Amino acid sequence: SEHFSRSLYLSGTNPDFQLIREERPDIVIIELVERNIAFLEAPNIRTKDTLFNLGVEYYKVGNYQAAKSCFEQLINRDYHNPLQRYYLGVIYDALKEYDKAISILTENISRFPYFLDAYNSLGISYKHAGNYAKAIQTYKDLLRINENSEAGHFGIGVAYYEMGEY
Repeated sequence: SEHFSRSLYLSGTNPDFQLIREERPDIVIIELVERNIAFLEAPNIRTKDTLFNLGVEYYKVGNYQAAKSCFEQLINRDYHNPLQRYYLGVIYDALKEYDKAISILTENISRFPYFLDAYNSLGISYKHAGNYAKAIQTYKDLLRINENSEAGHFGIGVAYYEMGEY
């Protein structure tokens, strides 16, 4: 079908894709995301997976309210999924709802202590909320689990820089 061949073309299986992506990466990505959203918004396919993917696509284009709605619905259906809770925390942060972001990411870490991306996002939320001491502690916690974490080292450096302590 036309959609399938266009999808293959844009997904990189066509050798010309690399050239297009290098020349106009913004157009290719936006086209892909808009196509995905149009497909996922179809009312007859509101499964947990499509709702998750729709939330991610909304997040990618900066439609945080729509993304928040998707992930809040998912949390109500499946409270224990760490990836859904992670995205909701990141979305709360993007919406400047830092207390909510901190709360859900902290809870996610307590339930899933080896979900390392949650530490980085929690550190970012603490920084955005102005709590640099907790941000630095969160990054140190991340480094205790993975001493080679680039996000942990970078996060600590940024926090000290933003505090003017460099």
